[in-house]
Amino acid sequence: MAFSAKRSRVETVPLESSISGKTLNIQKSIGFGQLIAGEAITIRSNLAQHRRDIAMQARDFLATEVCVTHQMGGLKALPWGLDIEISGSTMISDHKFVSVRYAMNLSEAPSKVVVGQTPVEMKFGLRKGHFVLSNKTSLGLTYDDWTNLLRHGRDMLTELRTLENRSFDSFEDVDLPEMRVVREIRADGFGQKQTMILLLTVSLAKKRDSDICVPVINIREYAEDTKNDCFLATQKGVGLGLKSFYRLLFPVAEAARKFHDLFLTVKVGLDEYFVEVDKRFSAIQKTLKDEGGVWRHLDDDKDELTKDERRVTGTENVLNDSVADDMDDIIALQDLESDALASAF
Repeated sequence: MAFSAKRSRVETVPLESSISGKTLNIQKSIGFGQLIAGEAITIRSNLAQHRRDIAMQARDFLATEVCVTHQMGGLKALPWGLDIEISGSTMISDHKFVSVRYAMNLSEAPSKVVVGQTPVEMKFGLRKGHFVLSNKTSLGLTYDDWTNLLRHGRDMLTELRTLENRSFDSFEDVDLPEMRVVREIRADGFGQKQTMILLLTVSLAKKRDSDICVPVINIREYAEDTKNDCFLATQKGVGLGLKSFYRLLFPVAEAARKFHDLFLTVKVGLDEYFVEVDKRFSAIQKTLKDEGGVWRHLDDDKDELTKDERRVTGTENVLNDSVADDMDDIIALQDLESDALASAF
């Protein structure tokens, strides 16, 4: 036996879209709670109060629920960071990456700034290969490790520059820079079972069928072998040519610090905003206290609600106005071309 159901007719109202210009039929709403046609009603809302009461509640909400809640949010990872391939190798499997990750502590005091640690935290990573998870070469660095790496690495690079194009009777005659300790984590008998050190070392690699040797920089973690009283190299770390090493020490370092300073600027701006919001809330509290707890004035110049609404909409329009004004300065393409040609001769 077949069943069929007629869809009941939907009552609609026409609406002309300001975006497409088309007329759209929208399902008609008859309201909620047994509205009866012809029955008298009175309109009330939870916003219908004294204008200054509305301003008071809005400022209280902004100061406490929005600003304070987010200010006390603690350390939060930022979604922006760097993941830079520095080797330029043609083989994808040989790519070497530097990663920089950032976090911001919104609850940190505005006056307390320790570069790379608070309120903007920086963490670094080195690895071979594109994949990150289960990558045995992945080497994590704190900001202190990073600064030690840059300091030792730049000293080492200065020494290596003196060897460029020099010839030697034997590789044993080459005075290579001494290895440097970048980090040392001592065994504690609990979580850290063995001492680990991070070393910066230089070795020579001879090109096949040639007498040319190139320096290879190794940034690698070593684990203590207590039985043989020595440290052995682990898979954590990367080997870099001088070009890649230079990219790490200067362009990457510049970009990493630039991002840090930009995020610090954001933190400073947020702190200033939080302080400003608190001052506005305190000011309206003082006014209410001075008037005996009752709003007595509704003069335009003292209408706090109008002030707040005007400030919000004014802030939103500033950028739009600025962009429109700046469009007058745009140079025509033909004028740009003429200017370039004039400068070339």
